[in-house]
Amino acid sequence: MHNLQVEHFISENEEVLFKGTYNINNVNQTGPSISSLIVEVETNPCGYNLLVDNFYNTSDNLIPSNNFLLETITLSSYNKDITIKNGQIQFSAFYINSEASPDSPQTTVNYVLYLTNNADGIYKNVNKIFLDSRTDQRILFFIGQKIKPKPCKCK
Repeated sequence: MHNLQVEHFISENEEVLFKGTYNINNVNQTGPSISSLIVEVETNPCGYNLLVDNFYNTSDNLIPSNNFLLETITLSSYNKDITIKNGQIQFSAFYINSEASPDSPQTTVNYVLYLTNNADGIYKNVNKIFLDSRTDQRILFFIGQKIKPKPCKCK
């Protein structure tokens, strides 16, 4: 059963293709606006899935000012010993970030819809990603066109 919120972002001809999960307590901040972590991805269950988050906190000149987060995420998947790349996807979103800090992508937003910039391998049919961020254990829903079943060939 999918998260009920994700259903609002899926059109009639789309479906959740697979899911991924990660825990924000395992984040490794490698730069002022870059963090990374390992993701469990259903289509690469025994593999190595590294997520790199590039984020930029911005604000406007309104009074009171609004803070926004521009976020671009790259997720690369490899086999267990990291000798074969199974796929890569990059996705982005721009949304209000009520807890803007120059060095943090933390936000109070519970759900984020990302659009795919590019994708290949195991991610090739994904056109958007829905993030459920209500708990420390985040859920990524990889959404794409419904896969039509192939007709049965009878002899």
